[in-house]
Amino acid sequence: MFEKAETQSRRFRDVLIAGMAVCALCLGSPAGAKPTFISFDPPGSTQTNTTGINEAGTITGYYADGTQYLGFLRQIDGSFVTFAPPGSVSTYVKSINTDGATTGFYLDADFHTHSFIRAADGTITTFDWDGDWTSANAINDKGVTTGYYSESTNTFGFIRSARGKITSFSLAGARGGPTPTAINAGGTVAGGWPDNGNVDHGFVRTADGTITSFDPAGSFQTEVAAINKSGAIAGYFEDGTGGHGYVRAPDGTFTTIDAPGFSYANAFGINRRGMVTGYCTGADSVGVGFVYRPNGKVATFRMRGAGNQRYQGTYPVGINDGDMVAGYYIDGDNIMHGFLRTR
Repeated sequence: MFEKAETQSRRFRDVLIAGMAVCALCLGSPAGAKPTFISFDPPGSTQTNTTGINEAGTITGYYADGTQYLGFLRQIDGSFVTFAPPGSVSTYVKSINTDGATTGFYLDADFHTHSFIRAADGTITTFDWDGDWTSANAINDKGVTTGYYSESTNTFGFIRSARGKITSFSLAGARGGPTPTAINAGGTVAGGWPDNGNVDHGFVRTADGTITSFDPAGSFQTEVAAINKSGAIAGYFEDGTGGHGYVRAPDGTFTTIDAPGFSYANAFGINRRGMVTGYCTGADSVGVGFVYRPNGKVATFRMRGAGNQRYQGTYPVGINDGDMVAGYYIDGDNIMHGFLRTR
């Protein structure tokens, strides 16, 4: 197993951007100590894309080194581990669990897509399911992974147990099939699916196989990003007034998240206490990070060094139970860098 890698996503608007920088400037923080910010890049990185953070503060993602994408782990002490599955020419890490195991997908020399799991000790296991390609998107604290695979013109969801048993599933009425994006420790999977009219909806699949489709009221496009330990789901939707973040509680009720002064909000991560992170944009299409608290308060922030042109800015992707936020930012030269925001 070779220690060099990178990660990417397919659906759910794969956010592949970040910056470089130094510290950051908080534009609105909750009561208490001011957050601190750290900018980072793996050694040799020309573009850094952060995709997740675990309870220990270990951050994962993938980066470009000028020839390919490689996966990385940034430890809380600032040290890096880089990696790639054997035979990979581009590696895309999608998720990290509490133990530090990661999952994602990679391309081989023939540009076929395969999935992998990298254990905390560095051991890499690759796997495929029936079909043309397999993409793992998330791993839970028990080592169970979820994602999707393609078979001819159809897409199917899958759940892979820690022992390697794969269960596939489909969703009635889906054009192309479901795309799982998150899984919690209880085995509940969340993701999206497109209907025949090309409208995206959310779904949740419980450990017993029960699937429930959902949309916030008025939504004509629903995307799913994350699920926490209790089964609360975070994502975003679009309606006639713009784009909004949301939290779907385990009982099916919705809370809409909007950032004052911005027309669009996109929720990407949710922790055990229901704190949510993501980004918001206005007419200039510059990303601004936010942290939402269950009491309804929204604090926005920007990384110092983030660019101010269209599609530049600050893009959080995850928040752990210690309220540490990880993400990436895009600087004025359109270079992506990782960042860590601590309380």
